[in-house]
Amino acid sequence: MREQEHLAEELKRKLEEVSSLKNVVNRNLQDDLKYERDLNIKLREELDRFEQEKNVLIEKLREEEDLSNLIQRETDNVNSNLLRKSDDLKRLEADHEATNRRIRDL
Repeated sequence: MREQEHLAEELKRKLEEVSSLKNVVNRNLQDDLKYERDLNIKLREELDRFEQEKNVLIEKLREEEDLSNLIQRETDNVNSNLLRKSDDLKRLEADHEATNRRIRDL
């Protein structure tokens, strides 16, 4: 009987130890879970911030492309006008030479 009481007390003590260890493990797991949640929140915030920065940079790039296209159109327009003026000048020079020849031939 004494031995059974001793075994029962030892089992009770071991159960208390296991219960205590279980509580420690649960606390540690809950702490780990809280840490992971906090980390997840911080990473989500950082990801959102990067996403916003990406959108701002994409918008700036679009604006730069629009400006570049506008500059290219204006450059093409100026070049076209210069070619037209050059053609007009050649025509005027040819007319001037023809007029000078007629005057000399008179």
